Amino acid sequence: MDRYDRQIRVAKIGAAGQAKLQAAHVLIVGCGALGTYTAEQCVRMGIGQLTLVDYDHVELHNLQRQTLFTEADALEAIPKVTAAAKALQAINRAVVINPIQASFEEFILAELPPADLLLDCTDNYQVRQQLNDYCRHYQRPLVFAALAGTTGQVMPLRPGVDICLGCAFPNLTELAQKDCDLLGVMTPLVPLISSLQVSLALQILTAAPDLRWDQMIYVDGWSLAIQKFKVRRNPHCAYCQKAPAAAPNLTIKKLCGQQVFAVQMAPALYEKLAACPKPITIRQNPLATQLTWDHYQITCFPNGRAHFYGFQDAEEVRPYAEQLVSGGLFNGHQA
Repeated sequence: MDRYDRQIRVAKIGAAGQAKLQAAHVLIVGCGALGTYTAEQCVRMGIGQLTLVDYDHVELHNLQRQTLFTEADALEAIPKVTAAAKALQAINRAVVINPIQASFEEFILAELPPADLLLDCTDNYQVRQQLNDYCRHYQRPLVFAALAGTTGQVMPLRPGVDICLGCAFPNLTELAQKDCDLLGVMTPLVPLISSLQVSLALQILTAAPDLRWDQMIYVDGWSLAIQKFKVRRNPHCAYCQKAPAAAPNLTIKKLCGQQVFAVQMAPALYEKLAACPKPITIRQNPLATQLTWDHYQITCFPNGRAHFYGFQDAEEVRPYAEQLVSGGLFNGHQA
């Protein structure tokens, strides 16, 4: 009997739908609570190729809500993508698993061929902004999923085609500022939201004609209430239009859980990065530009975001950030 017999028997999938799944390449960004449950379901239903992106290691507190991992993985601090890939291959060795231990930012700079579908399994809106930009650039669909406490949200998105993450969340920039807020998550909520995310992925990959691209699903795992909200494309969405924004006063923010500092510069300055003076070296693609400046690395994005790596604190960042934000860097004045 075919491994996927029970799935093929579902009229909305059938043999043709199963063939599409087995030909598909799915990218999962974030290999934590949502990512592990979602990856397992993708492997079990026969996705042909699965790429996992996460920079983190397994820790003991992950085991309360993250499947695929064991106490041994936590004690040895195994990279999440490595531990997950091993467990997934044991479930279905026919699926090609690509574990990439890196931040999504590093993944962008690697310029690997884009997958057919991206699944947002991250836990912060800074990365979600990058996902939104990535999908808009490559014209790829994205399934957004988020959870906190007893509630979760799921929605399919097509940035650059119709509704993007900025349309769904007009306060996206404010949400990104709250990424370090440490919120609890109820254990049974995770597989519930993950299942909805995978169901949407299944519909996208099999080209289901009745898929609603304008619908946000909201779930309360405590009261067991499910609500659906219609979301409209915002004609003034800055993320859709890539509209330039004015640079604020210099603010240096440490990103949650990382030794990385973020600064906002005027988007117009991004276009000048290719002209950075030596000895600064540049690595650039349509989605990001990475500067190697002294022994530091700075990754800049077209919307003006800049991430500073290798610095110990905000004061060490400041002289470099000031030159970048003021434009002094392009006048030959270096820290």
